[in-house]
Amino acid sequence: KTYFAWCGKLHVFSANVVSSGVIEELPISEIKLPINPLRSFQELDELSISIAQKGLLQPIIVRTAYDKSSYEIVAGCRRYLACKRIGRRKIACQITNLDDKEAFEVSIIENVQRKTLAVMDEAKASKTYVSSYGWGGVSELAAKLGKSMSYVTKRIMLLNLPKEVRDSIIERTLSPSIAEELIYVQKNEDKSKLAKLILNRHLTIKNVRKLVMEIDNDKMTDTDFVTHNVQDKVRKQR
Repeated sequence: KTYFAWCGKLHVFSANVVSSGVIEELPISEIKLPINPLRSFQELDELSISIAQKGLLQPIIVRTAYDKSSYEIVAGCRRYLACKRIGRRKIACQITNLDDKEAFEVSIIENVQRKTLAVMDEAKASKTYVSSYGWGGVSELAAKLGKSMSYVTKRIMLLNLPKEVRDSIIERTLSPSIAEELIYVQKNEDKSKLAKLILNRHLTIKNVRKLVMEIDNDKMTDTDFVTHNVQDKVRKQR
């Protein structure tokens, strides 16, 4: 049987890496999650119902584990967990022979292209690839993701924002595009203050950009952060 069909948007690199793999129905008991998955696995109800009703539309990607007696998931952890939840004993797998670097690349590429990876998880995965493992520079990762170097760099720099700002991104109260503007503010204290101001006043990215310039030029005072003065500044920018 041929189950395998890549999403059209998925980068050509990942398709080439796994194209030689064999597709088989493997016992779920012989498959395990990766040691360091890129994301947490929540909200599986909808996916479980879909698989129960329509079946698994695309196989997961696995590789032989180091113990040689089982398989480790490269991509498709949520599909695996959903199948396990509904009591499936076997699951369609694309069995590949990937090393650690290739497995990580396929995993991050699939998640980014499918937009199933949370922003901060993507940032951590990108930093892991570039800095922790040293598998390649920003330009190499960007090329494999089909993204710009600026995109990858900004994602990684989100990790340097204060914790309360990062938490706002995780909770989806602060958009990644607006959070990226805070990267250019020098003081962490000002980053936190501006983030609170953005949330309280529902400022647009255009407003935020100009306020960041005000901060850099020392034209924003502590009073501006907590009084109506900032609204005057925003109004003048329009």
